[in-house]
Amino acid sequence: MKILKKAKFIIFIILLLPFAVPFTGWQILYEQTSLFQVLDLNKESSIFLFVEPYLISIFTYLDWYFIFLTIYSTVIGVFGFWVQKLPRIDGWLSIPPPKKCNNFVLLMCAHNEDSVIRNSLEQMMKTNYPHKHLRIVVVCDNCEDNTFQEACKVAKLYPGIIVVLERKNKELRGKPYAVKFGLEWINHNLPNYDALSIADADNVYDRDFFDVMNYKINNGSEIIQGYLGVKNPYDSFVSASGMYTYCVLARFFFAARQNLGMSTTLGGTGFVITKKAIDELKWDMKSLVEDFEFSTKAVIHGKKIDFAYDAITYDEKPTELQASIRQRSRWQKGHWNVAFRMTPRLIAAMIFRPTKIHWPSAIDYFLYLWSPGRILLYIWFLLTFILILYLDLAGSEEYLGFFVLDWEIRFFIIILPRILEYIFAVMEGFDQRKILSVFYYYTVFFVGWIPGSIIGLFTWPFQGNWDKTAHKVKFSLEKETDL
Repeated sequence: MKILKKAKFIIFIILLLPFAVPFTGWQILYEQTSLFQVLDLNKESSIFLFVEPYLISIFTYLDWYFIFLTIYSTVIGVFGFWVQKLPRIDGWLSIPPPKKCNNFVLLMCAHNEDSVIRNSLEQMMKTNYPHKHLRIVVVCDNCEDNTFQEACKVAKLYPGIIVVLERKNKELRGKPYAVKFGLEWINHNLPNYDALSIADADNVYDRDFFDVMNYKINNGSEIIQGYLGVKNPYDSFVSASGMYTYCVLARFFFAARQNLGMSTTLGGTGFVITKKAIDELKWDMKSLVEDFEFSTKAVIHGKKIDFAYDAITYDEKPTELQASIRQRSRWQKGHWNVAFRMTPRLIAAMIFRPTKIHWPSAIDYFLYLWSPGRILLYIWFLLTFILILYLDLAGSEEYLGFFVLDWEIRFFIIILPRILEYIFAVMEGFDQRKILSVFYYYTVFFVGWIPGSIIGLFTWPFQGNWDKTAHKVKFSLEKETDL
């Protein structure tokens, strides 16, 4: 009964807001009055007559803004049909001998990860990159299990390469603080490193990851995001939806912008930043999405973020919807924080330092900063599509004047990017046998973005501490190579 009451309340709010007529939703739900009867009863009211022109203007603005965003992202996304791959012979990376082997430091942050940290470190050490040019620093942040002990077991096998640190601070806990702690230690003890990579405790890098990143750095890139893969793609519909999203992002977002010479963005893990870029920009992040905050800071200072299609990171995705929603809500809260804090700085850079920024990237980031709002806008567009279709089929043309677009056009605008996403997912190897089920469940998965978008909008100043996502999947690079 409680769920039914909550559902009725949500429907009531949805019905009440578009028409701005008191008791409309209540009349429909509890007095069993039809939608048209309610509209007829209220259309002559003073309130309705007063708000009608404003509603039409607002609806028109929302429609055209959504169409602009859809066309903009789809046109850019088309350029994702091509990816910049490095040459391979029989599956092996085939690039010229490097001009320089840069010294990499991999920073891994872990909180209660004793089930995966050992596996992750063992797989990381299977890299093809020379070990003498690689250091791995593990920060065990407020761990209450055996994470520190498990990491130390692997570190003993690779003395001088893997360093395990322990951090205790119950007040300031979570990845942002762990990264800051690790960076301070690295700058003090490993000052001669050339580039830094940040990964989560469950992540595994492909064998060629550092070779590809080294190639990119030697060719002028300062900030590079690698390809995001999934360790457990088909464990549940939630992880399959995450896999589907990563497949789409690889081309629709990352590769497309790379091909257009625009900046991409950092994706939370599997990225590399040169020491030069860190020294210039400083790592003083204040949000729950430190990767996106750093990306925005880089664009404000005129730097571009490159994409390395061949540098793969295998990431574990949640298998339960509740865990996935909690994770994405954290991202949305952090994203809103960055949007409100960094947008004025981006605009200021565009006005006062117009020659110092890359304009296509700056404009793209201005739109991307407010993408949590785009999710809510998408829900609006979808609901109005359903409403207009209902009004049209019922023959009530009288009320269609509220909307500038017919339901046929709305359907086309909604479905066009989805077709492109489907093509990209298949091109990236998503199991076509899973496509139909993912189409069904992806709707449920998408709805999971809504709570974070709404809650984050009102709570963005209060970032709080990092809520950990549980990990348990072990991964083998040999198995991935065999596939």
